Amino acid sequence: MMITEILNISTDFDSSIEKALSWLRAGMPVVFPTETVYGIGGGLFDLNAVEMVYKIKGRDFKNPLSAHISNINDAKMLCRDIPDEFYILADKFLPGPLSIVMSKRSEVPDLVTGGGDTLSIRFPANDIFLELSQKFGQPIAATSANKSGKPSPVIAMHAYDDLQGLVPVILDAGKCRYQIESTVISLVDEPKLIRPGAISQKVISEALGREIKSLNTQIAVFDNKKSSLENSSFRIICFDNFDSIIDFCKDKSKNDILIFSRENIHDIFSVQKTEESSFFSDLRDAEINGVQYLLVEKDQYVMNSEVLRHRLKIK
Repeated sequence: MMITEILNISTDFDSSIEKALSWLRAGMPVVFPTETVYGIGGGLFDLNAVEMVYKIKGRDFKNPLSAHISNINDAKMLCRDIPDEFYILADKFLPGPLSIVMSKRSEVPDLVTGGGDTLSIRFPANDIFLELSQKFGQPIAATSANKSGKPSPVIAMHAYDDLQGLVPVILDAGKCRYQIESTVISLVDEPKLIRPGAISQKVISEALGREIKSLNTQIAVFDNKKSSLENSSFRIICFDNFDSIIDFCKDKSKNDILIFSRENIHDIFSVQKTEESSFFSDLRDAEINGVQYLLVEKDQYVMNSEVLRHRLKIK
C-alpha cells in the first residue's frame, strides 16, 4: 500500500501542482478539486491509468468516466457530430458544473466510455484543476473521488478516508463550492437531462429555448428498500410526513436515528435541517456518528429539489 500525501494547495501552489503532475505523467491517478466534488483521474489516453481509476474506485468497467478538459477545443478533438446546442450551453455555462454527453470520436479509448459510443465532457470551473490539466497537456478521464457506493467527497479528507493508500496525492483546496455533482445532459439525438445537479433543468431549458426531457437513469442513493451506499453502515428511508417518522422511531434508540426535516423538531430524536448543498457531507457525518437509520421527511423543500428527489429516488 502506498503513502497518500495530502497537498495543501493554498500554502504551496506551484510545488503541489508539480508533484501531482509528476504522478500523472508516471501513469498514476491523482485526486483533485473541482467546483462540485473532488475527482480522481488519469490521462485519458493512458489505458493503464484509466484502468487504475476504475479499480481504485471499485467502479464497474461498464460505468463510463468523464473527459475533464481545460479548453473548449478539446471537445472537438474528443467528440464528433457536435450539435449547435453544445456551443449554446458551453457559452453560457462552461467552465462550470455541467457535463455534456455527445458521440465520441474513435480515438477515444472504449475503456473510458464503458464500451459505449458516447462521451461525457466536463469543463470544471476550478483554477487548480485547470492549471493541472493545462500543464498536463491532455484531457483527464475522471470520476468522483470516493469508493463506489459512498457519498461524493466535498472536502479532501472525504477522499482520503476512502482512497488512503490507493492514490499518491490529493490536492486539498478546501470545501468545494457547490458540494453536489454536476448536472449531466445528453445531446445525442435530442437534449435529455440524465442527472440533476448544480444547474437546474429549468435554467438549461431556458438557455436552449426548449423543454428538455428528464431521464432518471443515474444510480441514486436510495432505492426505497435499502441504501445503495453498499459500503455504508446505515439505511436511508423516506417518509411522507413527520408523524410517520416518529411512528417508525418508537422502538429505536435515539442514538441510532438521525432525521432530516426542514419544518419539524423533536425533543428526543436528533433532527437536522435538510440541505441540498450539504447532503453528501451530512451523509458522511451520519456514518462517522454511528447512525443506523437516516430518516428523510418528504417535505416541500425535498419535493422541490431536483437533486434530492433524484438522489433519494423520489418520483
